[in-house]
Amino acid sequence: MVREGLRRVLESPAHDPWQVVEVGTAEQALARLDREDFDLLVTDLSMPGIGGLELLLRLRHRPAAPPALVLSMYDDASHVRKAFEAGARGYVCKGSRSGDLLDAVECVAAGGTCVPTVHPPVLLPAAVPSEPSTRPRPAPAAPATDTPGAGGIVAPQACQPLR
Repeated sequence: MVREGLRRVLESPAHDPWQVVEVGTAEQALARLDREDFDLLVTDLSMPGIGGLELLLRLRHRPAAPPALVLSMYDDASHVRKAFEAGARGYVCKGSRSGDLLDAVECVAAGGTCVPTVHPPVLLPAAVPSEPSTRPRPAPAAPATDTPGAGGIVAPQACQPLR
């Protein structure tokens, strides 16, 4: 159900829609990345098999790996910090608004960094570059005219503890 909702948000014609490819495990994602190039990887931390953190660590060793955005139920600084240390370029809590997710997707795909608002605040590890990636990316089907945080940092405001 979560993946279906994510697909609907990303493919919505209400904005520049993304083409979405789904897989069920990190191992399936790695196999797909061996065969195809993608502009962005959206992953959860909790998933069957090796899990999201291990997926992020394995992506670090791939020269053409897409930037990664974590979409997770965990809204604490510890999980956010671990995700960035493993190689994530963005993090969005599942309790966030769909607009925050879309802002984060656009930001990370453009080479920026998206850090959620959590308490205590997260200090990014030095390994997270502040400059946009030099990895070439294909142009979007319909270019975005106002990409929040492109090349910079975006902080979704709705990243609050789940109730």
